[in-house]
Amino acid sequence: ALQNQVAKLNNTNDYVYVCNGIDDNVKLSQLAEAWLNGGTDNGSKIIRVYGNFGATAAYAGAGTTASPYRWFIVGGDTSKSRRIILDFSGCGEINLPITAGTFNYIFYGADAHIIGANVVANQTGTDTVLRGFSADAGEVFAENCRFWISGYKDSRVGQSGVFTNCFAEVANIVNNSYCFLPFVESLLRINGGEYYAYTGNSSLQSAIIGQSSANCVSILNGVNAPKVERTGYYQTHALLQWTGGGQLRCRDLITTLPNIVVTGISDISGTIAINKTGIMK
Repeated sequence: ALQNQVAKLNNTNDYVYVCNGIDDNVKLSQLAEAWLNGGTDNGSKIIRVYGNFGATAAYAGAGTTASPYRWFIVGGDTSKSRRIILDFSGCGEINLPITAGTFNYIFYGADAHIIGANVVANQTGTDTVLRGFSADAGEVFAENCRFWISGYKDSRVGQSGVFTNCFAEVANIVNNSYCFLPFVESLLRINGGEYYAYTGNSSLQSAIIGQSSANCVSILNGVNAPKVERTGYYQTHALLQWTGGGQLRCRDLITTLPNIVVTGISDISGTIAINKTGIMK
């Protein structure tokens, strides 16, 4: 069956996948891997996903720090010449059954490109870690996606890439909590969208971006970051940057939350001090 699907995928640039409601993350990962590993040309394929999504187990990994669960494969460990695009605009909610105490990547691989995903990943059991994207090499592209992520610690959407018109709400029971934590020399661009970050520890901090890595660059334009109470959690900042934390540029941020940034390596302008809640939910 997989061979037949791969043959069809190879003969078109626009492939339709209809969910079976059981193990769709596995089937999609198999298709993606088969295409990505099937040649060395610079081709790309789009898979349009329709129907009620189902997942019962991760596609790969052991759920440990050394070998995190990988729910979807969307690229290689490093960049490949081929690209795969997953378009979930016609798909139902992607609700993942996360096991407590595990380390998880939702979309694994360099050069991930995701459209219209509506992802729910909630598990606050001790030591549970949830990451929207794994990539610390190549690029990440996310368009018109929504992410609801609640973990125990160090959970976030990603650390680099281009996020356009997305929504994210990230919460962690312990530690500082960020939607994005850029890594050394990374590039993060956030165009529009709505973002919330919460920590369950009243003495710690939360922010859309926590930026401390050297030579990283983050650029935000027209981002909405409302201040909204969440029972049992704390929302402290919109942006957090520390000395040595690369370059941060932000235009027309819509928020009443404070920023902590470093003079000389940040450029924040046009902030609109108002709460616009639930615009993209």
